[in-house]
Amino acid sequence: PPCLPAGFYVPLGAVVVDQVSGGAASMYAATVKPSVEGGRFAPGILFSVHAMSAADTRLQEGLTACSGCGVQGPHLTTVKALMEEATEAIGRLDRDCSPGAEAACTLYVTGQGPGAAVAQLLAWELAQAGHKVGESYLFNAPVVGDETFANKM
Repeated sequence: PPCLPAGFYVPLGAVVVDQVSGGAASMYAATVKPSVEGGRFAPGILFSVHAMSAADTRLQEGLTACSGCGVQGPHLTTVKALMEEATEAIGRLDRDCSPGAEAACTLYVTGQGPGAAVAQLLAWELAQAGHKVGESYLFNAPVVGDETFANKM
């Protein structure tokens, strides 16, 4: 059933669960459809990210197309692994979401706490890979990166 206040719903059987090796993070990917015509949400895929707190908060460079950006090293490592999982989930759930597809859909990310930090980086990486990233809902995220990253985000 649609979640009318949110403006979207998840069709039955449209969820994929992936876990990054080592248990540092897990991600749910679900096909979403708008529940109201002309609403805020377009058809697409929602990624819900769950991650563990990073004990090592040293900043590292390595984000795609973000020269000089420093982000928390453990979160950077996690998001690189999640990008592989996200790409596979997109292929399984909706081939129209592949970069360059004529009817490209919208990708959404969400997360809470450390998951929100990783979700921010995932949104960045998905956008750099040519995907359309829509509204993202991130709750209680710790600081993810430096001022250079914040300005580019």
